[in-house]
Amino acid sequence: MEEDHKLKFWNNCFRIGTRQCGILMGILGIGAAFLFLFLGFWKALLVVSFCMLGYGIGASSNKAVLFKT
Repeated sequence: MEEDHKLKFWNNCFRIGTRQCGILMGILGIGAAFLFLFLGFWKALLVVSFCMLGYGIGASSNKAVLFKT
């Protein structure tokens, strides 16, 4: 039962229009604001681009093919 509750919570975090999604996006916005304040625009953009690249590699189902080519 506990696992179902956690799964439902995390699914709602990424469903647009839910309260959990709004809270998550607010936290991400605050994080982005601190990046811009403390690192500056270009360094923050570099950090965000590396995060997106890492997510793309992590979410890829065929990592071996991705790196062999």
